[in-house]
Amino acid sequence: MKNYDLMTENARNMLQFAQRPDSGENVAVIVGTYDKKGRAVAVLWTGGCAISLDEVHGVWATDTGYGEIHYEKASEEDFEYGIFVESGDTMHFYIQLPDRQRGGRVVMASDLLITAVAGDYIFIFHAARDKFARFAYSNKPLLKAEVDLLTFEAQRALLECLQLNFEEER
Repeated sequence: MKNYDLMTENARNMLQFAQRPDSGENVAVIVGTYDKKGRAVAVLWTGGCAISLDEVHGVWATDTGYGEIHYEKASEEDFEYGIFVESGDTMHFYIQLPDRQRGGRVVMASDLLITAVAGDYIFIFHAARDKFARFAYSNKPLLKAEVDLLTFEAQRALLECLQLNFEEER
């Protein structure tokens, strides 16, 4: 239980830090919230900026499971995940799973590849335990289309790899 509390506290601290203007771009967080009209939205926080997201897609894994994220603002569904990535000298990345998956708990991710879109911007969260944690973005429409396709293919490949790994462990 203490480990869970520590991860929850770390995720909360990362969100608070990402909301500060002096935080830079080493910390990025995607969380679900509600806009002023009460509609559910996914928001990216980094460098003190809140960016409303149109889409979030990706693949994640923990030590005990894996899954996919598919969110589109137009669908009016709640964004039920939390994605927390800190890169730089220290690397931490957590995922908050929806209530129906492990009770909404914050857990340490072992792998994740998430893309988020806001207008012409594409944001990429990519992390693998003990290897790297990256957050990158681009606002070039031609590059966005190419990156979107490449990350989709990479997400499919990662998902297939995770499925094989978890099936072998059973």
